[in-house]
Amino acid sequence: MPLTHEEERSWRACGATDFDLGEIAEAGGMAGIRAGNEQTKLNLQDLLDAALQHRLIDVRNAMRELGWEGDQYKELRKRIDGVPVVLDHKVEHVGAGRNVVAISARLRGPAQHTEDAYLVHDDMQVSPAEMALQILRAAQVRFGKQVDSAAAIRQVAELLRQAQEIWGTIEAEERERLDDVVFPEPRLEETLCELIRNTGDMQKDLENSQGMKP
Repeated sequence: MPLTHEEERSWRACGATDFDLGEIAEAGGMAGIRAGNEQTKLNLQDLLDAALQHRLIDVRNAMRELGWEGDQYKELRKRIDGVPVVLDHKVEHVGAGRNVVAISARLRGPAQHTEDAYLVHDDMQVSPAEMALQILRAAQVRFGKQVDSAAAIRQVAELLRQAQEIWGTIEAEERERLDDVVFPEPRLEETLCELIRNTGDMQKDLENSQGMKP
């Protein structure tokens, strides 16, 4: 199975050759290697170790650009809504040389043990900068303050109404052309109306459930 364009680009950025890419693709890409058998990992260990060490450094540097702090090869730390979050990596090794064959970012709070940490697998599907963003988003979801559901739904409903108003300001002929090209089925206006109805129903359900609480 061929690699996605994004994964191929990620491997090339880590020094992989055309021959290397063929072997990686045959093994099912990084996701297939991670889930694969020990022999596959042993066969590819030298290639994987060199590329993934490179990748790890690039992702960690990108994390620093997002405000994570820490010494080289040590844990990185960042406060998420006042919570001190620790980032390190779970690394899978094989062979006598303990070559790296898979990497996952590992997030935990101040009182958590590493075995209880939240893992974010890196399957080479995005750039280091985007991987760093994914890790940050995971940390925000895991450790950030919980958003009030009712407030979030109201904000979504308001954004949808604004989108509907903006769409209505476009000339009818141009709306028709855009619908044919971008939103053939269902039409954007129909979709917006349905979404607004759905968010209204969600608001009512939430209000009813909150009203039933003791």
